[in-house]
Amino acid sequence: MPTEGTMPATPKRICWDSCVFIHRIQRTTKKIAVLEQITYAAERGEIILVTSALSIAEVAKVNNDKPLTAKQEKQIEAFFENDYIELVTVDRFVAERARSIVRGFGLKPSDAVIVACALMAEASVMHTYDEKVLKRDGKIGLPGKPLLEIKEPSDPEQPDLFAGDKGDQ
Repeated sequence: MPTEGTMPATPKRICWDSCVFIHRIQRTTKKIAVLEQITYAAERGEIILVTSALSIAEVAKVNNDKPLTAKQEKQIEAFFENDYIELVTVDRFVAERARSIVRGFGLKPSDAVIVACALMAEASVMHTYDEKVLKRDGKIGLPGKPLLEIKEPSDPEQPDLFAGDKGDQ
C-alpha cells in the first residue's frame, strides 16, 4: 500500500505469446507452476498481461487440433476476460509494424503481429516458448524505445541472479 503522497508502482507489462496462454490454459505439467505464479502476480495487480487480440483465435489450438468443446470455449473466453489481461487491437500501425518484422526478422506473420503488439503496448518483456521468436531477443524495437526483451516465462517471485550477465566481461 503506498504511503500518503506517493503513487502506487506501475505494474510491469508482460506480453504473452499465444503459446504461453495455451500452456497456461492446458496446465502443461512442466510449465504450469511458473505460469500460475505469473498469473497470481497479475491478479495482485503487480503485472499486466498484454497480448494481441489474435491470441484469442490462436488459443483455439488448445486441444491438440481437436475441436474444442463448448465448456472449453467458455473457459477460454472467461480467461481472456480477466481484468489483468489487456488485448491490443490489430490496427493499421500494428499490421504495418508486423509486416516489417516479418521482412526484417523472418518471423511468421502471426508471431510478428504479437511482437508488434508487445511493442505497441510498451511491454517490458515478451514471454514465449517459440525458439524462432526467442532468437530475436533484444533485436526488435521501435525508434527511440528500448529493444524488446524476449524470453521464456520465469517466476516473478524469484529474481534472475544472472540478469544483465551477457557472457564474459
